Amino acid sequence: MLKRSAAIYFGGFLFGLLSSALIITLYPSLYEAFLEFLRRRVETQSAFIENFTLMIIVNNLLAASIASFGGVGVSKFVNIFSPKAAKNKALLYFLPVGILFVNGEVLGLLAALFAEHIPRFLSGIFPHGFFEIPAILLSGAIGLEISEESKNFEENFQTDLNNHAKQSLKKFTIVVLLIIIGAMLESGAL
Repeated sequence: MLKRSAAIYFGGFLFGLLSSALIITLYPSLYEAFLEFLRRRVETQSAFIENFTLMIIVNNLLAASIASFGGVGVSKFVNIFSPKAAKNKALLYFLPVGILFVNGEVLGLLAALFAEHIPRFLSGIFPHGFFEIPAILLSGAIGLEISEESKNFEENFQTDLNNHAKQSLKKFTIVVLLIIIGAMLESGAL
């Protein structure tokens, strides 16, 4: 599942890189507006969370949790209204695939924005990206694995889904450790 996770992430990266390069070339004012949006978003988040390390950990853990277990949560919610619809495997795949693709896309977008300053881009990504990118790939792989295994769940779908999600928590501890290390490096705490 890790290879599939990486392929989805890389697909998002390529999409972000190419679409951003096109937008930057064709619509420079849109590019400037987007940079302003990013600046304001960072300022807003920083105002709510004074501890930058904590902000990074919270953001990344949220994305990783949704990628790993979001499909389970959606399935459980849908099960309240329609147990038959809750067994739809697309519900389980949607969030891990979406999180992986969007995270790759954002990295591709940043690569396009810094295309003329590759050393600056790489120094902004590494060394923390050495931990954060594998964390998001592993969290996506966990979500994809749960989705894939759900094909074998029939009679007790929700119970089997819960059990498999609980078993996946062991793998998720690795994700948490990688995110904490990456956040500490990114914020300068390490």
